Amino acid sequence: MIKKIIITFTLLSICLCCLSCDALTNDATETTDTDGDGVENSADAFPNDATETTDTDGDGVGDNADAFPNDATEATDTDGDGVGDNADAFPNDATEATDTDGDGVGDNADAFPNDETSQQYNIEEELNTLKKVTELKITM
Repeated sequence: MIKKIIITFTLLSICLCCLSCDALTNDATETTDTDGDGVENSADAFPNDATETTDTDGDGVGDNADAFPNDATEATDTDGDGVGDNADAFPNDATEATDTDGDGVGDNADAFPNDETSQQYNIEEELNTLKKVTELKITM
């Protein structure tokens, strides 16, 4: 009786990193991926930065580092309030983003956000000031 034995071998293609080595075996037209991120240089917006490959809004900041990847006018939000630094009147204050009347007081803290001539004031301070004035004696 003769038994039939089938032996299967899998051949592996191994790159020995020679000059003709193709790092991108799925694309016959590309052979270079400088930063090793798996995206060929011709399709990589940042061919020397392995952490970035695309810049959707074209502002020069990669999508991974861009807080606003779809807005070319914004890239950072320092205070984390959701308003980009370029549009934020108070980029270091997460409680404020706008100053409608331009008086330097953010709309959230401004009792009169639409009137630059009216300011908030401390009533107690005003009363103390008035008290001092009434106690002022003028001598001649």
